[in-house]
Amino acid sequence: MEMPHLPQANCIGTDTESFFPQAARTMENETAKRVCERCVEKEPCLEWALRHELHGTWGGKTAGERAKIRTRLGIPFRSPEIAVLQRLVSDAESE
Repeated sequence: MEMPHLPQANCIGTDTESFFPQAARTMENETAKRVCERCVEKEPCLEWALRHELHGTWGGKTAGERAKIRTRLGIPFRSPEIAVLQRLVSDAESE
């Protein structure tokens, strides 16, 4: 699943390391959130990430924040990795 084209995103051209920090709660998360804060592409970015992304800060929300939103709203998660695993299991069961 390819991410939608977001040509006016504030993160374009920034250091992506702050969006994917090593620790769950760091100053890097806050830096990434500030970049997202006034981004005109924030909503479509978050919408996509709620359905497809496990890691990093997307649409101003961390992975943990997105997990809570998904649970609260009942949003199905469809990462490319999960889709591949589901296909492998399905193929194995068919044999």
